[in-house]
Amino acid sequence: MYAEMRHLPRLFDPSQKVSPMPRYFFDFIDDGGRLNDDEGQDLPDADAAYEVAHAMAGNLMQSAQQSLLRCRFEVRDVEGEIVFELPFAEGITVPDRLN
Repeated sequence: MYAEMRHLPRLFDPSQKVSPMPRYFFDFIDDGGRLNDDEGQDLPDADAAYEVAHAMAGNLMQSAQQSLLRCRFEVRDVEGEIVFELPFAEGITVPDRLN
């Protein structure tokens, strides 16, 4: 599971940075513990960090061989303060035919 996380594509390209942006860290938490994101991503704001966390959770939910409904991301800023938590259940999308 943790190996899959290290190979997820970055949704924002840090080399395209025009001005300094805040850095956000996406720590993966499940029943077995946590995997801290030591690299982080430079993103424009917390809303962009939420979109990245939501997309990563959805991607992991689709590719996982086990249920990740009880997993979550804790998203931290560079000072280590938790900006928000995103339960993986929020990464589930309902097909249009069910809406």
